[in-house]
Amino acid sequence: DVCSSDLGQGTAAVSINKAGVIVGWYVTAENIEHGFELSHGTFTTIDARGAAEVSGSGTVLNGVADDGTISGAYTDAQGRQHGFWALSGTFHKIDVPGARNTQVACISPRTDVLVGTYQVAGHRHVAGFSYHHGTFRTLADPSAKAGTDPQCVNDPARVVGFYVGKANVTIGFR
Repeated sequence: DVCSSDLGQGTAAVSINKAGVIVGWYVTAENIEHGFELSHGTFTTIDARGAAEVSGSGTVLNGVADDGTISGAYTDAQGRQHGFWALSGTFHKIDVPGARNTQVACISPRTDVLVGTYQVAGHRHVAGFSYHHGTFRTLADPSAKAGTDPQCVNDPARVVGFYVGKANVTIGFR
């Protein structure tokens, strides 16, 4: 299968589940991001309710669990970013309490653990978080100079990602 929208600036496929469903996003000629799902040869655009349709905004899908639950982020008309998870077309917004911006980076294959980053108003750096059944947990490495950035999580809730440490060296973590 080829993941290409032929609608603008490019397409990024970023996650695949055990059934072969692929998710990602594409960017239109107007610089608007749209999430997509490629399932059994059918390419479907998926946009979160509330996603802005202006340049530099939109919806990205970052993960797909084995049961078809998708995860991602969208930017609203006020320029704020919100994470989400969705199943069968029903979207659930994920905002870390007190955060200005929240982005979901990944969903575990079978246990619906989400990881991502958030930013508090007035702060430049991001912190990482995990989310499971309504409970948020901050993931912040004390050595991080510019924030902690979780990239993905597995079913036992082991998180991988990176942070920028001393001398601006990027360091991976688990």
